[in-house]
Amino acid sequence: MSSAITPTLSAELNEVRMSYPQWAQTKFVHLRGLVFDVARADPRIGEVHEALRWNEPACLTQKTKVWHYPSGRMVIALTRYNWRVF
Repeated sequence: MSSAITPTLSAELNEVRMSYPQWAQTKFVHLRGLVFDVARADPRIGEVHEALRWNEPACLTQKTKVWHYPSGRMVIALTRYNWRVF
């Protein structure tokens, strides 16, 4: 993957990350780096934005719209970092 620097985590997201057990924080940092590396390597993904979704850090992209509802409404691609699944 690329050697580019991963963006700084916002204070709000960092506070949630710091509430994780130490082993989950390490995995979080690694997974977050992978998400940004892949996004940089593939222009189809577009810019990644981070936010809290369901009180968990999440990555969103406006460019990659992957689900279409019958109404025609699209849901943006979303990756949630939930340490409970590690």
